[in-house]
Amino acid sequence: MKNYQIIMGVFMMLWLLSAGCSDDKKASPADTTMGTGDTTSDSLSDTADSSSTDTVSDTTDSATESTTPGFTLVSILPAAVNIGVPQSITLQGTGFQAGMTVSLVLGETVFELGGATVDSVESASVTIPAGAAISQGLYNVVLTLPDTTTATLTGALTISTLPPPEVSQVEPALAWMGLADDGVISDKTIQISGANFVNTPWVILVSVDNPDTSYPASEVNFMDENTLVATIPSETAAIPAGDYHVWVTNPDRLAGQWMLSDGITPGVFEITASAPPQISSIDPVQNPFNEVCAPFTVTGLHFNPLSTLSLLTADGEIALSVTSATETQIVATIPADTLELGLYPVLVVNPDGQSDTFYAFEAKSPTDGHFTGNFEQPASALNVARERHAVTFGFDMNGGTWLYAAGGLDAQNGVLGNVEAAAVNIYGNVGEWRLLEQWQDVANPRVENSFMTQRSGHAMVRIQNRLFAIGGNTWDTSSVLNAQNAALDTIETATILGEETRVSAAVPTRTADGALPTGTWYYRISAVGPSGEGLPSNEVQLLNSGGALQVCFETLANVASYNVYRSVAADGRHGSTRWITSVTAEEGATQCVTDDGSIAPAPGFVSAETNAGGTLAAGVWIYRVSSVVDGVESVAGYRTPVSVDAENATVALRWSPVVGATYNVYRTNAAAASVAGDEETYLVAEGLTAVSWVDDGSNLGNELIAAQNGVAPLPVGSLSSWQTLATTLSTPREGAAAAVVATQSGTHIVVAGGRSDGGPDNYLSSVEILTVQTDGSLTPPTVFTESLQTARAFLNLASSQGMGTSPLNAEPIAAPAGSHIVLFAVAGDESFSSPAPNDGLMTIEAAILDADTLTLGAWTTQNADLSAGRTTYAGGAAVVDNYLYALPGVDNEQDGVDTDGTDFEPVPLTSLSTRFEIVASEPISAPSADFLTGFMSSNGGFVVPRSYYGTARVNSHIYIIGGNDGAGPVDSIEKISQ
Repeated sequence: MKNYQIIMGVFMMLWLLSAGCSDDKKASPADTTMGTGDTTSDSLSDTADSSSTDTVSDTTDSATESTTPGFTLVSILPAAVNIGVPQSITLQGTGFQAGMTVSLVLGETVFELGGATVDSVESASVTIPAGAAISQGLYNVVLTLPDTTTATLTGALTISTLPPPEVSQVEPALAWMGLADDGVISDKTIQISGANFVNTPWVILVSVDNPDTSYPASEVNFMDENTLVATIPSETAAIPAGDYHVWVTNPDRLAGQWMLSDGITPGVFEITASAPPQISSIDPVQNPFNEVCAPFTVTGLHFNPLSTLSLLTADGEIALSVTSATETQIVATIPADTLELGLYPVLVVNPDGQSDTFYAFEAKSPTDGHFTGNFEQPASALNVARERHAVTFGFDMNGGTWLYAAGGLDAQNGVLGNVEAAAVNIYGNVGEWRLLEQWQDVANPRVENSFMTQRSGHAMVRIQNRLFAIGGNTWDTSSVLNAQNAALDTIETATILGEETRVSAAVPTRTADGALPTGTWYYRISAVGPSGEGLPSNEVQLLNSGGALQVCFETLANVASYNVYRSVAADGRHGSTRWITSVTAEEGATQCVTDDGSIAPAPGFVSAETNAGGTLAAGVWIYRVSSVVDGVESVAGYRTPVSVDAENATVALRWSPVVGATYNVYRTNAAAASVAGDEETYLVAEGLTAVSWVDDGSNLGNELIAAQNGVAPLPVGSLSSWQTLATTLSTPREGAAAAVVATQSGTHIVVAGGRSDGGPDNYLSSVEILTVQTDGSLTPPTVFTESLQTARAFLNLASSQGMGTSPLNAEPIAAPAGSHIVLFAVAGDESFSSPAPNDGLMTIEAAILDADTLTLGAWTTQNADLSAGRTTYAGGAAVVDNYLYALPGVDNEQDGVDTDGTDFEPVPLTSLSTRFEIVASEPISAPSADFLTGFMSSNGGFVVPRSYYGTARVNSHIYIIGGNDGAGPVDSIEKISQ
């Protein structure tokens, strides 16, 4: 139990050191190390002139108020406790004596905890009993020696009635330190499962062997209250090899440790110095569950002849019989009827215990080509209902997966240019969609990151970290046929921001007196260049300091300015920085910026307690406090939750002062059952001169004035600003289809069909190819001699190059020399009938692309088509293993408006998906009409019939995003396991 307390205490050290500085009390902590995300450990010392960039310099003098020299209280561990369970807290300081007692003080209220258990002159503990008659709030902790002398640590302990986070699982529980010179960042993306997570927690690793050393996750993505996706900076933070405990801290400072299923044993996360096994592919990726799968081959690196192989289930592991194993390949057998239908992560474990997991092998139906189950509709929804948009997926610098939905038409038939993105976790679950933003200028620090030209009916593909938006139309062509609405021939590009856009920042130092209150301050720096703002630097911190602080950073080339982000209040918290200023880029390898507090922060150390009386409704209320200096209001401070009951319906707030400020208080407009972490709060009191305020419920929130959240740094998954390329298509195209093919000569984009305007005719049969250069530019297009047999738009273009490959491959695998690629043009619309309903095509064409010469053979109409008169367009298509799936689209559509004056909407098909087996195999000798077998019905039906949607295949799932359900654009998405 004692070790448990120490580990938990060290994890909370950061909070406590900042809390100990409230009301300008000064701290001088003992020698302690604390990682800051970019260093092995950051020393806390009493020397303000240290030259080490890995040192957090303490410029203050004393941690506590004390009436006896040598008697100090430095920290309280943990910094927040739930009063519903007995909780032991650890006290650290100097001059402790037997018989010492502990008190908690909040205003005039004193709660006696009684005698402390003194372990040494520097360490003691005391227990807060469950259900103690103590109010929630932020307490001072007072130690009293037998001779009545005292030591006080101000604002050190939060008492809460809210539940702390619970951490039940961490996957994978291993990260490699990586190699500094291999050109690959080996930081590890992990998934954390549990309960009571609040948007957005802090995730940290605490060393098992040296519990005063800890490292925060560099990024945390909040999926929902039960799931987090975090990036462990194993390489970029140079985390030493060893075992670590995993902690999650909610914004209210309540924390939970990863515990195993017994609820007693802490889980262990390993940082390893030796390379772990790395699975790159499995073959096959699926097999009928009732058939033997042999050989089942796992390919990768750093395997061992004694490595074990297993499939993971919700209840454990299914060990496989390994027939052979080398450093790069493991061959095993999966017996028939071992698995049920579904997806199974593949686990390789080396003899030293290191492991890697690949997502995932599929035990599929014995009926070839069937999906696993039916489409399902996740709770995650687009911010903007859209149709005729484009969708693709990509990977951030940490290997995290993202879906991108761009442009299209909204519910008012407005042409969109904005882009939204959502993270996808290792199980294929989709997180919250967010509209992507970029930097514009100081007056407009955040604007939508939109196309240079708004467009709908365009195509979009990704190659490496670069997205390409191709063609489309700036006009609404969904309801009125008009040949004057010409299509676009332009191509735009944006990159998924990566490590190359980040500056490296050093630990701040105190340089002079200033207006920053004493506390813990976090900073991040980002670069702004021709392509917009990059990702922020590593987060750097200075503990127990104030006044004027200087942050220095390494500069980047071709940068116009740098943005400075700072935590919002003196009780600084990881991941909470907000923009405060921009500075012009200077020449030189290093640049520094000084923050003297003239851009005032919010008040820190806000506490809330309940008192008898008042009219606030029972439940949880959220408060935020801002400062106003010289008429300028700060960003609102950290959310402070307080739980109110019927008898105690008055809330008393306190906070630490900001120089020269008055204060505004914001509050939620209704009581909630729990804390979400992103609640909107509204002005309830303004112009306060005191550092306290009592809310008895009589003040109504002004819903016209919400608290200012400030401007956060760009998160991972963000894009650079869109740029229009010099290269254009050979002809303007709306409703064209595009596919990526990779050959030994490079990566190429094939664009087929479309229409040249918004009229009923002028549909295109031409096909062109563009090659992507190393700098992201495109070569001028080459128009193939061979055109489609039937001109068609709003079609799909699929490639046989995806056959049999893992959906987790980030990039297409280059076709071998001498090979061929088969392209499929699926369905579409050849003209628009009017006034009769339009119903599109049912045919599929195929052509052979020579991978060596990039010449295209003749397009041939396949004998296999969308049978039973099922003409369609504006649907989706995907190649999975040896099957081409044609997903439902438009059944019929009219232009113009109906009798009530509203636009006609397309009527989507309600039938199931269609699949065709691809029989093309090397060597392909001549054009053929039978690359596909006949029509076969699939088991995948949409939850909501729709057309004009976006399709993406990633992480063993196919995603259907947005579209038109027959009444207009929708914001819902669907997914199905392959």
